[in-house]
Amino acid sequence: MGGLVLENHWERIVLTSIREFFDSEDHAATVWTGSDGDAAREAAYAALRRSMVASIFLHHFSEVAVNRQHLAKQRSTSNLTAAMRTGFS
Repeated sequence: MGGLVLENHWERIVLTSIREFFDSEDHAATVWTGSDGDAAREAAYAALRRSMVASIFLHHFSEVAVNRQHLAKQRSTSNLTAAMRTGFS
């Protein structure tokens, strides 16, 4: 897996799925304060599903980078740290 492919996977799959989870969690919190219990429950389940997807992608990405002893893994780890500090924006 070349560096460009690794960067594309990181940006387009891992970080995107994490951002989608944060967005769905925000939506769930907003809907939860409303009067529609079914919508709130569905939003909570959607956030849970997205959190699972994000964690699987993050785990798989990390595992592949480590197993292949790819040079980009160091850069990706620092990208994750920076992304966590900025809220993955």
